[in-house]
Amino acid sequence: MALNGQAPKWFAITSKRGVPYVAVLFTIAIGTLAFLNVSNTGAVAFQWFSNLSTISGFVAWIVVMITYIRFRKAMQFHGMMDVLPFRTPLQPYATYFILFIVTLLTLTNGFQVFVPSNWSASSFLAAYITIPIFLALYLGHKIWFRTPFAIKVEDVDVLTGKKEMDELAAMDQPPIPRNWLERVWFWLA
Repeated sequence: MALNGQAPKWFAITSKRGVPYVAVLFTIAIGTLAFLNVSNTGAVAFQWFSNLSTISGFVAWIVVMITYIRFRKAMQFHGMMDVLPFRTPLQPYATYFILFIVTLLTLTNGFQVFVPSNWSASSFLAAYITIPIFLALYLGHKIWFRTPFAIKVEDVDVLTGKKEMDELAAMDQPPIPRNWLERVWFWLA
């Protein structure tokens, strides 16, 4: 990611053998925080990490679904829906429904903190800190690099690389099983 400009450049520093040791050390440092769970107050740290990872996953899926909806609209605009090799049933309605459910889960993740006897600023932050962090990073990136917040459907490029991918798909032939065991394995896989 650092080589693509999507992470700080110092993560790309490597050893003579090409090992990105700065990124590895940073990952190890985050991993060692798991040892906080050994202490008596480790449950609080575990709750923070659990909520951060859960909501981060939800936010990632929300972004994926919004991206899919935009991609689908661009494919419809360019009249290319028939060239998709695989189309799932109930689309795009299933995506809208799941987007609603995941957004609802994200916003109600810390519902127990709103019960008056359970109110705690620490629990509230643990449940909801990921949302403002994501928004600050996303909006900060958009403002800093002056990129549009959304590309118009008519400007989405769905043709670049299509010829190459079509050629690769044409070359992709299913393997021929040599015996009954491979036939079963290829059917399962």
